[in-house]
Amino acid sequence: MIKKSIKTLCDGFIDGGVDNVINFPGFYSHEIFDNLNGDRISLNERVAFDISYGISLSGKRSLLTIKNIGLNVASDPFLHSLLSGVNGGMVIVITEDVDVVASQERQDSRHYHDFFGGMWFEPNSLNSAYNIARQSFYLSEKYDTPVVIRLTNNFFNLIDDYKKLDKIKLDKIKISKNSNKYIIYPNYWLEQKKRLDQKNIEIDNFVDKFIKYIPYKKSKLGVIAVGASLEESYLKKYKYWDKLFIETYPIPKKTIQKFINKKNEVVVLEQGDDLVFKKIENLIQNKNKNLVLKSKIKIISDESKNWIVWDNLSKLFKAIKSIKPSFVVGDVGQFTVESTHVIDSCLCLGSSVGNGIGLVLGGVQYPFCITGDASFLHSGIQALSEAVSRKISMGIIVIDNNGSVSTGGQKLISSIYNIDKKIDKIEIDYNKISLQEIKNVLIKMRNSNKLMILYVKI
Repeated sequence: MIKKSIKTLCDGFIDGGVDNVINFPGFYSHEIFDNLNGDRISLNERVAFDISYGISLSGKRSLLTIKNIGLNVASDPFLHSLLSGVNGGMVIVITEDVDVVASQERQDSRHYHDFFGGMWFEPNSLNSAYNIARQSFYLSEKYDTPVVIRLTNNFFNLIDDYKKLDKIKLDKIKISKNSNKYIIYPNYWLEQKKRLDQKNIEIDNFVDKFIKYIPYKKSKLGVIAVGASLEESYLKKYKYWDKLFIETYPIPKKTIQKFINKKNEVVVLEQGDDLVFKKIENLIQNKNKNLVLKSKIKIISDESKNWIVWDNLSKLFKAIKSIKPSFVVGDVGQFTVESTHVIDSCLCLGSSVGNGIGLVLGGVQYPFCITGDASFLHSGIQALSEAVSRKISMGIIVIDNNGSVSTGGQKLISSIYNIDKKIDKIEIDYNKISLQEIKNVLIKMRNSNKLMILYVKI
């Protein structure tokens, strides 16, 4: 059953005029994509961003949905898009797993705002989320910037009501050819930076009006709640405190200053790092010496013992372990931590092939890399040409799940079999092969002392 939070967002984007939705799956991002009838997932977040930006250049309104760690992959075009601005409205939804329930670790995407600024939102309620989503394309075009909407774990559990409004009627936008605006190059850099600085001033003025304030009898105690950080336990604890709800980055500096001026104590609630707390700390400095400013960020409970140790491919991993490989590089997937514990390292999604090349260059004899089909297409396949040119000897095991199995089985946009013909490959059907037969294949690969790929069809 679709979460109410996701339906709310989708209604908002539809009523706001979305034309195309692009996605690389992870932590609810693909559910937003699916419920907006998204067609197919992209190869990786970088490609997804490039496509979404191209849609904006054409004059259409584009929505990109990715998880927070995926923004690292898309960071190059993302930061440059802030310099160029947009044509048609462009919105990026970042689904942020601050509780680390479906991610490698915690990362706070808000730090990216410190590079070039821009307009970010973090809704505190479903009604607010609907309104932000509905206005996002309009605001993107008005302020000539990609709009980012950050959604944390707490947001996806919200169930409050929202008021649906009429669809926003936006003018049709023609394709725009403007080298001074859209070509990111030293020739145009200074002018683009001047425009960006001016846009950020206008955005600063806008966010000071985009706030929600709940006073309590002019209390000397105040809570500044960022996004959906005011949980049920906090509602009781801070019942009699003045409350200021922040839903934007940049933070509304003038409003915050007014709020804390006559307070004795202020607590800042946020999800992720204590980013807003530190910005407020810098804002007030020594202006209010009697003020006690405190930070409360969500503590991550230790769920490591509850993570499932995977054994669905026990034959494969037992076979790998039995041949005593020099080193096994894994990828991010359901198999990353499996019952035989044969995998020696896993850096990030799609990194196993590149890591394997480095191991060989460092003197390791015939390491094995193991990756899923989505991970292989994400980044691994790009490293193959370098492995060929460097004459690397190693084994690559690609698990063919016929889709992104960890995120719901979305169909892949390309084939994992489109590789350099110089690379020897072997295909096996996992359900029709014995452990000993897999072991024999792995020994054959190692004895060949060549670059070889083993495709394991599930």
